[in-house]
Amino acid sequence: MKIAAGDLSGRDRYLRLIDTIVPRPIAWVLTLSPTGVPNLAPFSFFNGVVARPPIVSVSVGAKPVTDADGGRRYVDKDTTRNIRHHGAFVVHLAPHGRADQVQRSAEDHPDGTDVPDLLGLEAVPSTWVDVPRLSALPIAMECRLHQIVPVGEPAASLILGEVLGWHVHDELVDADGRVAAGAWDPLARLGIDGYGRTVPN
Repeated sequence: MKIAAGDLSGRDRYLRLIDTIVPRPIAWVLTLSPTGVPNLAPFSFFNGVVARPPIVSVSVGAKPVTDADGGRRYVDKDTTRNIRHHGAFVVHLAPHGRADQVQRSAEDHPDGTDVPDLLGLEAVPSTWVDVPRLSALPIAMECRLHQIVPVGEPAASLILGEVLGWHVHDELVDADGRVAAGAWDPLARLGIDGYGRTVPN
């Protein structure tokens, strides 16, 4: 099969991307609303960018809204809005056993919902940023906003964050300070197959 991207609808281009770029790691991003309420949402368009300084990227799509007159427009999702406001966020890496909670965090929640609390996850103070982190997650990266780049139409927010420090559960770190993926069974997105494992169980 050979299909030019320009011959596909926007939805079909999206499906080609998510079905062929696999496995994709999931950034489970904790942010604070302007009033200080924790929000938690997963994003699979996520990766590392450079190491000096350590920069990660998270792409957050725009949210469609319908105006009173029936008009349609796009606005920042809560994650983007919160990062713009506070200039910081925490990326967690979730193990496969947290798939249900990750999926629930992706649902639409009423404004002001404390999503970590809704999911029974304890948020504790971070070390380098004012945004809290989740103590139960095996890996967390505290990030300071580096840049937000609008990309596409409607514009997604490509969020670049400088990692100021990591939290890694002690039992995952070997004698050389390395972390093996098999030790914590990372959750991944697998296109049409949904959520799955990054490494064989």
